[in-house]
Amino acid sequence: MSKTYSREGVLTKVRNLLAESKIDNLYQQKCINWKGKANDKNEYSSDIIAGELLLSVLTGNFKTIKCIQRQRSYNPRRGKRREKTNNQKVRRASNRAEERFARSLYGAELPNLGKVLNYQVPLKEIRNNKGVGKVDLITLNKKKVYLVELKGPMNENDTLLRSVLEIWTYKQQLDKKKLLDDYKQPLETDIDMVVLLFPGTLAFQEFHDLKSRPNLQALIKQLGVKIFIFEPCGEFN
Repeated sequence: MSKTYSREGVLTKVRNLLAESKIDNLYQQKCINWKGKANDKNEYSSDIIAGELLLSVLTGNFKTIKCIQRQRSYNPRRGKRREKTNNQKVRRASNRAEERFARSLYGAELPNLGKVLNYQVPLKEIRNNKGVGKVDLITLNKKKVYLVELKGPMNENDTLLRSVLEIWTYKQQLDKKKLLDDYKQPLETDIDMVVLLFPGTLAFQEFHDLKSRPNLQALIKQLGVKIFIFEPCGEFN
């Protein structure tokens, strides 16, 4: 971040957001993507924020995000899986790189995550649902559905905190019964949240430095979000 804040300044920022009930789009707030440390403490700003969010969750003050009732299918029809071309380049400046990468995985079998059933699945019902995002990937493995937030090649902007809050938000907004019905899965099927990190991304680097981010590590566990690495693939606890 260009402007640095004291530890108390960081706390004031996130507390104001919580007081304003900006939970639905909390992951989109600029402070969630702050990368540096507080100017008066040897603590990452994102970990200070994660600590405040964790406290809010544990004390029951983290307000619930409303489910978006959706009439349209979560399983839109897609064409055949597109084969990736040789020498295909992902431009760093393009904010659609992850969308293209997600599309290239359609129909693939991913270790731990299973078959990719769909990509870029919208959650909003009407245009007035401003700021509502899309689930990057929906996969099925051993009778478990995964909602996947993908952090693809060259993503140097999104912090791990943002990534975790983003997929957590999507699950709260999801009409779970309809999703399972659209994909012809039993109603008792578990739906898990996953952040899938590509090596070299900012979130990947932060994940491998979780020891210096204890609050974020605890928040990830409390929210029930799993972290997976794309190629070589493996689940990290």
